[in-house]
This record gives sequence, C-alpha cells and structure tokens, in this order.
Amino acid sequence: LPAVVTLADNQNVDTVYVAGAPVKAAGRILSHDMRRVRRLAVESRDRLLRNWSGPGYVDSLARQVSI
Repeated sequence: LPAVVTLADNQNVDTVYVAGAPVKAAGRILSHDMRRVRRLAVESRDRLLRNWSGPGYVDSLARQVSI
C-alpha cells in the first residue's frame, strides 16, 4: 500500500522506494547524486519564492534559508 510520511526525520525512515526502485534501505541512502538533489531543491525553493504573492517578508526569509 502506498503511504506518505508527513512527520518524520531521517532517523525515523528505514526504507524508501520511488517508482518501485529502492532509494533508502536499512537507514542508508543507496545511490542518489546528493549534489544534484541539493541543487534541484535549491532551484525549487528559489522558484517558489520568486512566484510568492504573500506577505513581503519573503525576501528576507529567502536570504535566511539555506539548504
């Protein structure tokens, strides 16, 4: 059965499969390019903040947030 983990950190998750392929097993990341993952996360964050239409504090928040 598919499930979504919403409240967990890396120590709470033992095994992860994405599209049927193991990504994490026995608590260890298997073969992901973590530099690419980080780059994609930063790009996604920046895109979300660029398109933000909420309160004006986002510019200061963007400077404080680093992944």
